[in-house]
Amino acid sequence: MWMILVEGMTTSPKNSNSYAPHMRVKIALSVAKSERRLREKSMNQRVLCEGCLRPDTVCLCEGLPSQRIATDTHILVLQHPNEFKKKTISTVPLMPLVLEHITVRVGYRFEPNDLALVRDALSHGQVPLLLFPGPDALSLDTVDNEESFSETIRSPAFQQQLSSDSDVDQNSKRLLILIDGTWSQASRMARESPSLVECCQRVQFTAPGNSIYDAIRKEPEQHCLSTLECCARALVHLETDKVNANRASMHLEAALRSLVDQQQERRLVPVPRHAPATTKLYEKNRQRYQIEQELFPNANE
Repeated sequence: MWMILVEGMTTSPKNSNSYAPHMRVKIALSVAKSERRLREKSMNQRVLCEGCLRPDTVCLCEGLPSQRIATDTHILVLQHPNEFKKKTISTVPLMPLVLEHITVRVGYRFEPNDLALVRDALSHGQVPLLLFPGPDALSLDTVDNEESFSETIRSPAFQQQLSSDSDVDQNSKRLLILIDGTWSQASRMARESPSLVECCQRVQFTAPGNSIYDAIRKEPEQHCLSTLECCARALVHLETDKVNANRASMHLEAALRSLVDQQQERRLVPVPRHAPATTKLYEKNRQRYQIEQELFPNANE
């Protein structure tokens, strides 16, 4: 039994037939809207997996390590706000489930002083690596000697300190920066963050690669990779402990493959994403009419 509150007056349905027709419609629509919201709220209260924090129906724990993997490289992901909204198909949320040393920042532009990891790297004489192609970018695919590569990316100030200060931390964690977004979004973020780009050493891949992610989200070019795949590939080249790096890469790609498989399975189910406008309108009017008849059974007498 509904109780109707109109302009501060509470009335029971049996005494409410004095309402004008347009008020009865308005009241019925309001009740129907409240019922729809309650149904939607109950449907959205899904149980989440404690391991991957995803609904049980799309759990990814099978591809995750028993505990997060610690690497010598700290990953900093600069994520475009539009990508942050695409949690269902974004690869970035999978990365903290595998890696221990990873930080995600969301925004359109970034300054070095606003990023604690960048400030810390520069204070230790490390030049942060920015995975972004360019004419001055070093190729990670040609890195075959860890010591010579480390020498290449150290700042001149740090080289001067090495001969005069024995307390300088020569083994501080390397910082790898990844920009997460479409190619146009990433390019714009780089253009609008000139100070950050300037204080980094760009790195890139020159050897071709095949993307798992391309099955559910087309890349602009065949050789393009998702942010997660770029991270997995870079770690294999940058990490001193190749066994640990390969293990991290394997789990990252396994988590991504699980995501891709689940998305492909969901696409096989012939359920339209949005109901046709005529169907939605018919259902809305039917529900409103049903509620109006229950609230005002004697309105037409």
